[in-house]
Amino acid sequence: QEISFLLLLIIMFRFRLHLNLKNIDYRLLKGTIAFGIYPMLVSILTALNYRVDILILKLFVSFEELGYYTLGVGLATNVWIVPDAFKQVLFARTARSDSVRDILLSIKTTLYIEIIAFMTIILAGKPLIVLLYGSQFIPAYTVTVVIFAGIIPMAFYKLITALFLAKGKQQISFRFLFISAVVNVGANFAFIPRFGIIGSALASVISYGACSGMFLYEFMKDYQLAIKDVLVLNREEMTRIGSLFRRKEKMAKEF
Repeated sequence: QEISFLLLLIIMFRFRLHLNLKNIDYRLLKGTIAFGIYPMLVSILTALNYRVDILILKLFVSFEELGYYTLGVGLATNVWIVPDAFKQVLFARTARSDSVRDILLSIKTTLYIEIIAFMTIILAGKPLIVLLYGSQFIPAYTVTVVIFAGIIPMAFYKLITALFLAKGKQQISFRFLFISAVVNVGANFAFIPRFGIIGSALASVISYGACSGMFLYEFMKDYQLAIKDVLVLNREEMTRIGSLFRRKEKMAKEF
């Protein structure tokens, strides 16, 4: 975004373009600001939820402990590649229609992958940290595991929010994220003085759980879904997954 703005300034200067306030469509400008204000606030609150723990930790712990925490968070949040990949596709689809079937399948697939990754971290996290960073970073293992427990349910937020934003429900997303941010800040100040970096990890788990729970509840209420509809693969979904794998296998053979 910064680069785009810089390029715009360069083009305006190069071709001596001047901003004429008389030519501005203020009705369009007002509508654009009104439509974009909530997505902007949602982005700010999302960033706050992900970073406020680091800011608060700096007030209470040493740089060494902060390093362990940052490493653990970095390892755990790598798994967000999965829901983020689904999210980009879902936003385009849900903008055209309520693609609930696709969202449910994406949620379940993401949850199962994250649970497998979580079990892998529990069993092989310490050797992995030693291999990647050295034995001196073993204290980051516990933080990684705790943070991972909160990251798993965040799949609900990441995928359902694509539907909410596409359908113009930005105010609901803002409200839920604001509550989550308040919980995050409060829990960090409550837990860090007593439990250190583990307390901050617990605060993130609570905040992420609250955020995901609110989004999931609203989603289930809107589409009259039961909890099994969100968590358990049905026969149709397993057939779709099987067809996808067969298609990929066929394409690989042809290649």
